[in-house]
Amino acid sequence: MANIVYLQELMANEINLIPDNIFYTFYRTLGLLPFNAEYPILEIELTVSDPLPVPVLSIPSGTLFRSRINPNSFIVTRDIADFYQGDVATKIITARYSNYTLLDNITENEFSVIPQNLTYLNTVKVTSLLSQGKAEESLSDLMFRARERIRKPGNRAVTARDYRDLALESGATKVALFPRLRLDVVNNDSFYDDLISLAVYPSSAVSTVNSALSASVPYGTRLSIVSAPVILLEGSITLVVSSQYPLNTAYALAAEAIVSSINPPNGKWGTKTLVYEIIDAIKRNGLDPNTRKTIVFDVVDIRLTQVGTAIAYEVLDIQPWHLFEIQNSIVFNYRQV
Repeated sequence: MANIVYLQELMANEINLIPDNIFYTFYRTLGLLPFNAEYPILEIELTVSDPLPVPVLSIPSGTLFRSRINPNSFIVTRDIADFYQGDVATKIITARYSNYTLLDNITENEFSVIPQNLTYLNTVKVTSLLSQGKAEESLSDLMFRARERIRKPGNRAVTARDYRDLALESGATKVALFPRLRLDVVNNDSFYDDLISLAVYPSSAVSTVNSALSASVPYGTRLSIVSAPVILLEGSITLVVSSQYPLNTAYALAAEAIVSSINPPNGKWGTKTLVYEIIDAIKRNGLDPNTRKTIVFDVVDIRLTQVGTAIAYEVLDIQPWHLFEIQNSIVFNYRQV
C-alpha cells in the first residue's frame, strides 16, 4: 500500500506540472469551451424633475451610479434614456452590476449616488433583478462537464441517466422514469416490455421533452411522457418556536423550508412519508441565519388534506409519479417556549 500511495503521489505531482492551457486545448478539441462570465442585470427606474427645466435630458448608456453603502460597488446603464420637456418624468431601463458576484439584499435605493453632471435627475431606484451573474467557468467545473458529456452516447437515449439528462436539457426541471409502466391509465396493472414512461414537471415541458426523446430512443421503443400530477395540500402545522423572536420570523423560515424542500420542483416523488419530510425540512431551516440560534424547535402537529376534496393525506392513493405542493393557505399555529 505504501508503494501504491508513493506512485500515486508521483503521478499527481506530474499532473500538477501540466499547464492549464494544455487542458483547455484538449477540451477545445472535444468541442467544449468554458462558459463566459456574466454580469448581473438589474432593472432600474429613473425619475427627473417635473417639469423638466431643459428641453431634453439624456442619460447615456454607460452612466455609472455608485452605491450609497459601498463606494466600490456600482451599476452601469445598458440603455439610453432621453427625457423631454413635457413628457413623462419616469423611465425604466436596464443596468449591469459592477462585478460577477451574485447580488444579495439589494435595496431599491442602494445605487442612488447620481453623477454631478446629471443635474435634473432626481432619483435612481432598483425595481428588480433580471438575471443573476456568474463568474467564468473554472477549469475544474469544465472537467466535470466534459466527463458528463463523454458519458453520454451521442444523441441516443440508452440508459436511465440518458433519458433524464435529455429531459432536463429539454426544459423539464424534475423527471421520473418508469420502464414498462403506463402512467396515463388509471388503475393500470399491465406491463409493456417496449414502453418507457416519464413523468415530467412542469407540464409546459411535456411537448419539448417528447420531441427531444422521440428522435433519440432505440428502434422499437415506445414513449409515454406525461405531466407529473401534483397533489395540492392544505391544512395546519403547529410549530414550537422561541419566544425571543417574532412569530413572523418563524413563519418565514417554515414557509421557505416548504418551498425549497417540499414543493415542486423540489421534494420527493410519491413519498408516503411526507409528514416526516416536512418536519425534517422545517427543523433544518429553523435557525437564525445570522446568529445560528434556534428559532423553530420542533413541529408537533401536521394535518394535511387535499385541496377541493378534504381527503386526508394519509388515505390518498399516492403513486410514485405524484408530486406534492403545500398551498399558501396553510395555517401555522405556534407554541412559544
